[in-house]
Amino acid sequence: MTFWALLSALVLLHNAGELLGAQVRSSIVDGKDAEPNNWKWMAYLKFMNEDKEKWGCGATIVSKYWVMSAASCWKRKSAPVLRKTVLTVGLIDLQNEADQFIGIDRNPQIHGVADLALFHTTDPIQMNAKVGLISLPTKDNFGASSLCWIMGWGDVRKGTPLKKPQKLQQRQISIISKKDCKDKRPGLGSNMLCAEDYACDGDYGGPLVCKADNTLVQVGIMSSGSCDPNGLPGVYTRVYEYRSWINAYINQDTETEM
Repeated sequence: MTFWALLSALVLLHNAGELLGAQVRSSIVDGKDAEPNNWKWMAYLKFMNEDKEKWGCGATIVSKYWVMSAASCWKRKSAPVLRKTVLTVGLIDLQNEADQFIGIDRNPQIHGVADLALFHTTDPIQMNAKVGLISLPTKDNFGASSLCWIMGWGDVRKGTPLKKPQKLQQRQISIISKKDCKDKRPGLGSNMLCAEDYACDGDYGGPLVCKADNTLVQVGIMSSGSCDPNGLPGVYTRVYEYRSWINAYINQDTETEM
């Protein structure tokens, strides 16, 4: 079974099909309000298709021209309209003015195997006290003892949207061992990892970040789940596996400017 076939089966099985079909509401189950400037690399992608159906996904700033999210946010039955795709950065709640609104100037670079996409912005993202870059992992040594968090603007329970002003939610979670992950999620490859399932519709594409040598690094990308911490573990794309692929794109603009 291909990765995309497996992901589709997981989504259908756990009724998370809103991300790939119906409207995704725009958080973290049992989360708490995020403090300003704690997650400066957190971003939000807003999409709309030709039927004016709207949905949102989390994303992270990996360079001044690129943000990283889940490919499943873009790969839908009814494709998003590129000119109506908007990136917002430097914000805590969705109801107030963001630091920057930026367009996406081309279809995303989508990895052929992983639930991973890179979106290129029309203009450079301006780094400041509210906006910064996420670090990518240099080692693949994160596990149950790691100090990790997820964050997002998605539903707080299945079918229960985050109340206005839709403030960014965060939660500390645990990574699940590779053995337990394989036992509970048969068929997942080494390019994926499992963690507690506190992510919900609208959170997907957002990061799983862990502390490494006093630095926060993005270990995973929220891919699928059941929005139920008592159910099966959530599934995340393992970022470490794709560092070379990611860097090949985000370094292009740096080389052009030199």
